[in-house]
Amino acid sequence: MAKRKPFKRRLKPTARQKQLQKEFQTETGQTVEIVGQTGESMSQALMNLVEPYMLDWGQDASGLEMLARLGVMAWNETILPESMIDKAIADFVHSLPAEEKKEAEEVVRSLLEELQERKMLLYPHNKRLMIDVEIDIDRRGPYFQVISTPPMNDL
Repeated sequence: MAKRKPFKRRLKPTARQKQLQKEFQTETGQTVEIVGQTGESMSQALMNLVEPYMLDWGQDASGLEMLARLGVMAWNETILPESMIDKAIADFVHSLPAEEKKEAEEVVRSLLEELQERKMLLYPHNKRLMIDVEIDIDRRGPYFQVISTPPMNDL
């Protein structure tokens, strides 16, 4: 009897994943394939990364969204070149309301440094980039759904 090939489950892309696929293809001319989870859960990794800050930042939807965005930035900054980091911080601060911008840059830089140190402590060998995050809240609390690059050895 012939051996069966292992079954590789293909998930249907979400609307957000389809949108990101289209944007990526338009900008680069390359296609991207969406596959199921490979390696450790990036959603859980992001939750672990920001967990100590949930009491201060995660009390409402806007604070939780800001914390998730900062967590993604900090994660990616441990992998990306420094020139891209300053632009990402400037873009983030620019997106804030005018009255918050002045003190926000200091707070953002400080928190990003703490999150980067935490990322390197918890996940020193993980070189996957986080591309996007969606936040779901149910009766058990918040949950992040992260879209990320595959592990480097899968490229």
